[in-house]
Amino acid sequence: MSVNYREEDLYDAVRRFFSEAGYIVRGEVAHCDVVAAKGTDLIAVEMKLTLNLTVIVQATQRQRLCPEVWVAIPRPPRSMRSRQWQHKLHLLRRLELGLLLVDLDRPEQPAEALLLPQFLDRSAVLRRNQRRYQQMKHEFFGRHGDRNRGGSARGPRMTRYREQCLLVGALLQPLRTASAAQLREEGAPPQTWRILYDNHSGWFNRLGKGLYALTAEGLQALETHQELVQLLCAANKPDELPQNTENETKGIRHKKQSRGTTPGIVPKLEEKSMKEGG
Repeated sequence: MSVNYREEDLYDAVRRFFSEAGYIVRGEVAHCDVVAAKGTDLIAVEMKLTLNLTVIVQATQRQRLCPEVWVAIPRPPRSMRSRQWQHKLHLLRRLELGLLLVDLDRPEQPAEALLLPQFLDRSAVLRRNQRRYQQMKHEFFGRHGDRNRGGSARGPRMTRYREQCLLVGALLQPLRTASAAQLREEGAPPQTWRILYDNHSGWFNRLGKGLYALTAEGLQALETHQELVQLLCAANKPDELPQNTENETKGIRHKKQSRGTTPGIVPKLEEKSMKEGG
């Protein structure tokens, strides 16, 4: 926006939008910025200069009175493709709020209904995201213990993939040099070749002819995570599992079904249905 606007500068465009849709519109009714009616049904509109928590909270309060509530804001000056903006839209959808965008620099332009206030089918949302949910379960049950401090964004995180890299490094260390096929024979995970080839952590050195060796960083990682490495190696060989790690690896220890594979056993969880609006 080129000048400093006030919330009331949004009113004309909002009023015109609903009037052209056949509504009777009045401003400042029962603490609502805008109220519109078609027949006996009322809708409420809350106006703010930015899409912030204050206007979202106000809009949810208006939902106690009106079944349909909108938020009206100026059109954002920046791109609306950012992740933060998409997350805000997701929140509005979850709260079943509509969103009007007003171009204050061009008052002749009609307001744009970016979101309609409509019922959200939570079951449909869960179905659309079933693949991501399964990936989250795969990651959760594929880890051995809790090794990341929640809320901390500093330092590398211990993920299921990183654990597998440690296991490959631990199996490679006594061999000094080996190929992915040789490591698979020792019990390395199925994606060993991809782990060695991608080498995201810089732990492996490609020697040529499919042979790999540990780098200084790889050796340091095995030393740093020595306790976890011992646990991974023990879980890779269930018969040699130490007594003091049995509880931690219960339900996720790896058993060899065939030579060179280490599939994880995921504990079955009782699925509970989620109520609408949860």
